[in-house]
Amino acid sequence: MIELLRDILMSPAGSFATVLLIFLLIGWIYHWIVVNITQIRSEHKNNMENNKTIIDNQDKICTKLENKVDDVNRLFFDLLKDIAIIKGSIESLQKSSHENLTQSNSPISLTKKGLEEVNKHNLNSIVDNNWNTIYEHLEKDVTCKNPYDIQTYCIETAFAEPEKFFTEEDFLKIKSIAFKNGYALMSYTNILGVLIRDKYFEQKGINVEDVDKHDPHNVNV
Repeated sequence: MIELLRDILMSPAGSFATVLLIFLLIGWIYHWIVVNITQIRSEHKNNMENNKTIIDNQDKICTKLENKVDDVNRLFFDLLKDIAIIKGSIESLQKSSHENLTQSNSPISLTKKGLEEVNKHNLNSIVDNNWNTIYEHLEKDVTCKNPYDIQTYCIETAFAEPEKFFTEEDFLKIKSIAFKNGYALMSYTNILGVLIRDKYFEQKGINVEDVDKHDPHNVNV
């Protein structure tokens, strides 16, 4: 740059005015570059902010959609669970020629025949072997629920969602016992549900008779 200025000054056309004009031109070019860079940065920042807003909005929409999908899945699963329970009840009625293993009056309890089946097949050991898993699900799913709801959860889950309570090996054992004795599977899962309820109530200091107080079907409540 210095050599270029010296050549201009030494040339016939060289003058202070010429150099000044060159400096002004350079200054204008520099200013133009700075202004445009600043504008580009500003536009980039605005684009980033707009993109962030768009991304945030998309995330919110996705979250809402995921929640909706979860709700639909939950409703669908509850429907399947209800269908399974209804099917089990029908099977129990179809095989009602057998003596009942549980009595349906609230609070649900084991009949004499039911107690015999517990002792005959050592069903308490199935509950004991799986108690850590059973207790974990109870603590997660029945918190703040009343005794009637806990009883319902124990009996329905033992039948409709046995994988929550029992290992595959133990559940196959339960199915085998029911099949060999000509009972519907629900007859034995009901027994196990009662055993689970009683063990949980005992550990929590809940009176089984309190189930009646919260039974929505009890007209005396």
